Amino acid sequence: MLIYIRGTFLPLGDVKITVHDPAVESVNFKGNLIQLSVESGEIVATKAQEISEEEHAYVQDIDNKLPRDEAFEGYLMSQYQDVREILSYIQIFDAVFRLDTELRMNSTYEWSKDGSNWLPIPDKRIMTWRGAGLRQTLPANFMGNIAQLAEGGIPVFMAFKHLYKAYVDENTRFKWINGTIASEHAFKEFLTLLDPRTSSLMLYVPSPPVDRLYNDVLESYTGRPSSMYKRLKKGAETRNKLIHQPATPSPDLKETNIYLHEVEVAIFELYTRLRPGDAFLAFALTSAENRLKHVVEGGSYFQ
Repeated sequence: MLIYIRGTFLPLGDVKITVHDPAVESVNFKGNLIQLSVESGEIVATKAQEISEEEHAYVQDIDNKLPRDEAFEGYLMSQYQDVREILSYIQIFDAVFRLDTELRMNSTYEWSKDGSNWLPIPDKRIMTWRGAGLRQTLPANFMGNIAQLAEGGIPVFMAFKHLYKAYVDENTRFKWINGTIASEHAFKEFLTLLDPRTSSLMLYVPSPPVDRLYNDVLESYTGRPSSMYKRLKKGAETRNKLIHQPATPSPDLKETNIYLHEVEVAIFELYTRLRPGDAFLAFALTSAENRLKHVVEGGSYFQ
């Protein structure tokens, strides 16, 4: 039997993500039609799914008499993970720092035989809620662009977990250390994508100093070094003092935030080297450069 499963997801964190025109910003991703709300910040995903007669009985079990069906719950989890993947691109490429760090979402699910009349799917999960504060409206065509990146094999670097942890930490020592880790991890992820033959070297062999990676190694692979390699060298030297010389004073907050945005610019430069000429990646880099300029001029690093 073919049914439609519709999941409605609200990202956790102190921010609401919306779009100007949901009709334009809907995208097809891994079999899901994904739409963002204009007002509520909810993400809605709809997907056709073949189910068995037993699973059909399960979705009609409004009194929760049947035990949890792991196969059917797997359909819901798969949809949740697909939306979470889209959310990870939104977080990084639109710099939504204040999302929950693990990209968790509140979710509800419905099913339909015809895609018009919807019934709730019995919820056998434990739910928690957290309110949203800020509002983040995505640029036009943003959803379509990030769907193309995901389907084209351009991932969200895991290095951003360290960078975003650095953004929200209150201790400048830990901010600086995590920022430097982000720059090192990002280059390893970049190079293994650019040249998969380097994956074992990146995983098992100690890497050169970070400025060598963003200067000599990057130039040898792409024809020019990073504009940030000197800043990353200074940042790594500061990180080493903080780790190996415990009496070193904690860095100044503004200096630290500038450094973190320099790391962000360096990472987005790597993305543009993966796909030279890609207009969306060039836009993402320009946005990161503008955030750096904003912080240098005295603005908040959450802008």
